[in-house]
Amino acid sequence: MTEPEEDRQSDEIVANRIRFACNSMGMSDVEGQDMARRAVALRAKAHAKRGPDD
Repeated sequence: MTEPEEDRQSDEIVANRIRFACNSMGMSDVEGQDMARRAVALRAKAHAKRGPDD
């Protein structure tokens, strides 16, 4: 599996966990999806800032 495929799978796992947590706390599906999108975007931004040796 290539690195982009692994990143995409990891993003999906993170998004699913956040949606599940939000639903468990009584938030709506839309709120959970919004939180998941934000988390994946922040994760991608942080990943882009890491150096090749990290």
